[in-house]
Amino acid sequence: MEDLQTAYGKGFKALREAANDCPACILATLRQFWNGRAPDEGHGWDHPANTERGEWDFKTACEEFWKPYNEERRSGNQYF
Repeated sequence: MEDLQTAYGKGFKALREAANDCPACILATLRQFWNGRAPDEGHGWDHPANTERGEWDFKTACEEFWKPYNEERRSGNQYF
């Protein structure tokens, strides 16, 4: 988690790369990073670490992340 937090400090794109685009890892990092930080501390969705977030959406990211695995399962092949 420390490595992901450090990457997130460099920006959202760096976090995605460090997390290998794993939506669960990204969400966990976001939640832990912002936990307990008050908006008046200058943190929030407009924080520089989030300016690259754009239209990233957890649900959509999960669907894309699991798509290859689910397609393999539907075809009867073992993915792992």
